[in-house]
Amino acid sequence: MNILNYLNNFLLKYNLKDKKILLAFSSGSDSRALFELLLKLKDKFNFELHLAHIDHSYRKDSEAESLMLKKEMQEKNIFFHLKKIDIKNFKNLEDKFRIERYNFFEELYFKNNFDALLLAHHKNDLAETVLKRLFEGASIFNLTAMKEENFFNKMRVLRPFIYMEKKHISEFLKKNNISYIDDVTNYDTYYLRARMRSDILPYLDKTFGKSITNTLYNISSESNELDEYLYKKLNKYLENIKKFKLFTIFEFPKNLEILEIKYLLKRIAKDEAINLTKDQLLKISEALLKNKANLKFLVENFEIYIDRGIFYIFKKKFDSNFSIQLKEGIFEDNDFFVIKIKKVLKKQKNKNFKDIFLNNLKIYLPEGNYKIGFIKNDKKFSKQMSDNKVPSFIKYLFPVIYDEKNRIYEFFTGKERESKGSIFLEVSLYLK
Repeated sequence: MNILNYLNNFLLKYNLKDKKILLAFSSGSDSRALFELLLKLKDKFNFELHLAHIDHSYRKDSEAESLMLKKEMQEKNIFFHLKKIDIKNFKNLEDKFRIERYNFFEELYFKNNFDALLLAHHKNDLAETVLKRLFEGASIFNLTAMKEENFFNKMRVLRPFIYMEKKHISEFLKKNNISYIDDVTNYDTYYLRARMRSDILPYLDKTFGKSITNTLYNISSESNELDEYLYKKLNKYLENIKKFKLFTIFEFPKNLEILEIKYLLKRIAKDEAINLTKDQLLKISEALLKNKANLKFLVENFEIYIDRGIFYIFKKKFDSNFSIQLKEGIFEDNDFFVIKIKKVLKKQKNKNFKDIFLNNLKIYLPEGNYKIGFIKNDKKFSKQMSDNKVPSFIKYLFPVIYDEKNRIYEFFTGKERESKGSIFLEVSLYLK
């Protein structure tokens, strides 16, 4: 395999000529091979190359190695960024190292306006990740693992070797007599990755009589195809999500399959930093599929409600409480609401609770004296809400208006009252 030609085509494919590139560089076999290949193509593509190296402080030689690499890059006129991690503060080292690495890469990426972060992951790394996720019980959506190109918090991440087996990288290093740092922690079976590499994957190869790497790679590819298909089909609906301080709300499209509902739920949950268990995902998906009403789910610090295909995530505990005289102008509740009152000569049709999606709740009142405030546990009011299919969990969340006879005017049912006169009060309620 001509690995240099392979990388040349990759750089052309992703338009990296005259660009600013950050390479994650441990100087292990994979990143060293990628670095040496990039050096060979640097003049042709005229890119600016920076290296990001982390001293994990796990081995006694790591500091000396970092300084040696820094000196090497100074001699080669390559930008070298070094970060040292204090492992004393970490318990789960494998996960913490990964988080620290990406935090460092992200900080450098945006500070220096890079066009791409290059990682030296290869096909065998991808297979390990897929197998790990399978054993952990990941869903079909999470078997995509690593992609040739993806975005991490708007950081463009490229993996030139992801379709290449490790053996081709090793052959390149051996053929060109290129030395690299052989990190002994890669063989330390204290770490799961090392156990998979040294024990689990070889055992599976031997048991099934063939390399399991390609099988796992194919699973990842099919998961990726499914993810891309669902993204193209369903992503347009996510543009209709409405986010307010009080809650996030989304109306699921009609006639979706349960797989499609699960996909949208996972996308929304990820965006809201909610970790749904498999059981929660299934129960919520089935409730949406069956158009269930007034269902509540407690997930971590969030309250999730389902009502006839509408999905609500309450992010903050609601405790707003006020009562004021209604008059022209703007009243702003510090937490959740803005209320605008003005006189108009012609009234429009009252809005109802579904106009929350437009953040446009309005009612029209005959000119008079009113107060605006909250109501609690009123049977007549509750029945009126239920008769008009207003979800029970939001009926007391919004303020109502009282007249001098203590009659209630609310924003949810769209109910009109007969009125005389030619001047009306338009009361608009907006969510922050």
